[in-house]
Amino acid sequence: MRQMLALTLVLVGFGLGRLSNLPSAAAQASDQEQPIIMGPATLRLGMAKDRVLSQFGPEYRLNDYGNSFLIFRRPRRPDGDFTLLGNIAFEGVKVVSVSKSWASNHDDIEAFWSGLYGSIASAIGSQRTTAVVSTITAQSQPDFTEGDIVVVLKGRTITISRKEFASEKLLQYSVDERFGK
Repeated sequence: MRQMLALTLVLVGFGLGRLSNLPSAAAQASDQEQPIIMGPATLRLGMAKDRVLSQFGPEYRLNDYGNSFLIFRRPRRPDGDFTLLGNIAFEGVKVVSVSKSWASNHDDIEAFWSGLYGSIASAIGSQRTTAVVSTITAQSQPDFTEGDIVVVLKGRTITISRKEFASEKLLQYSVDERFGK
């Protein structure tokens, strides 16, 4: 379990490090042009829909929801689960939003999420800071609570979510990266 947590922290650190190396202020206009890699696809805002979808081969499942697609990697073993890679939204035939799943539903992310959420929440509460980091807690139903850590960096949003379904004794975690609308 500690090895999995360490690996999760390394991967998230790598992802945040990659995001912090985006172009300087002189190139802010092109920040939205920086790609997100999702499986075999290199995705940018404004790309043609047919070009985007053709990058996913038979080892991927694309669920069509009209203006958006959920992208899944097929299981590597017959008894394995599909892995959610993310969501791609289109207006007409052009990409307007990409949301990439970094991790989801891993037990080992609990310690990471709790530590990071606790640190940020104790330092800034539920407010946004000038660094554009915020924590959000919502309870939309008596037995459902969601807590999010939201980091906005050069036009991208990283959301670390924890959803608790009390009546089902279920915790669900996800880490997502998003840019676009």
